[in-house]
Amino acid sequence: MRHRRIAMGLALAFGLALAGCLVVGDSIIWWGDGRADLIVYNSSDCDLLVYVDGRYEVRLDENEMEVIEDIDEGDHIIEAYYERNSDLVLVKRRHIHIDDNEDRYVNIDEC
Repeated sequence: MRHRRIAMGLALAFGLALAGCLVVGDSIIWWGDGRADLIVYNSSDCDLLVYVDGRYEVRLDENEMEVIEDIDEGDHIIEAYYERNSDLVLVKRRHIHIDDNEDRYVNIDEC
């Protein structure tokens, strides 16, 4: 019986390791996939287009959030635009630095 509990505990620990998390008490710690993610939240009153380093990434409606996965380490430029007629109007430009496996959060609250 004791060996069965040990085996089950080891199987559970191995399964959690494969899932990318560690249970400590009643908390779960995620260590991710080794790549940084950029979490962008649009708290403004308009729909926005988000670009990272000049490349279109995502359209965000007002009060919407999106995760842009696997951002490389280094310096990046985040830009948010809204469409007026057929023109793009720059709302916000932010320079950020991302370290390896560091998730970053950007809030866009104006338009």
